[in-house]
Amino acid sequence: LIVALGIFQVQVVPTENANVEFEHSQAVEDDFGELRNDVLKAGSTGSAGSAQIQLGTRYPYRTFFVNPPPVSGSLETEATGEIQVRNATVGPGAHQNARDFWNATDPAFETRSLRYDARYNEFDGAPELVYEHSVVAAEFDDAVLLRTGQTVVSDGRISLTALTGSVSESGVAPRSVDPRAVSASDTTVPLKPIG
Repeated sequence: LIVALGIFQVQVVPTENANVEFEHSQAVEDDFGELRNDVLKAGSTGSAGSAQIQLGTRYPYRTFFVNPPPVSGSLETEATGEIQVRNATVGPGAHQNARDFWNATDPAFETRSLRYDARYNEFDGAPELVYEHSVVAAEFDDAVLLRTGQTVVSDGRISLTALTGSVSESGVAPRSVDPRAVSASDTTVPLKPIG
């Protein structure tokens, strides 16, 4: 009986825990997709949203077996630099203020990315998740896979949504991220290439 319990602890418990961690990783990807949609919606319509990210996970209780500590995850913003559109000028049909602003400067907008990482005990190769420029990407050691499409360029239109502010959360419990618009407008500005 002792040998059987030892084999179960060494072989079965880690496998079951790896499955718990994998399911958590998939759930966080879904949460990140919802957060991305809330950010884009806030940027385009001005409406506030709220997305919950399950930072970590706990293992099922086992009477005769030992689990590792719960999985802890972290969610943080990182500076990424500026968004800038070059070699374009505001064309006719735009308000004079928009033309003056755009054509007098090369407007640049600071933005940030949002990154999630978990410290899994058994699930090797879990990606870090990153939201940046309308895209959720899964970053592995040797590859980056897009989990969503981009909305920056579509049908001849450029739609830029910059992230400001900061998020720094870590732990096991769920955390809410509440995207809200600092400035949102449904006004479009026609651009034409220079030259």
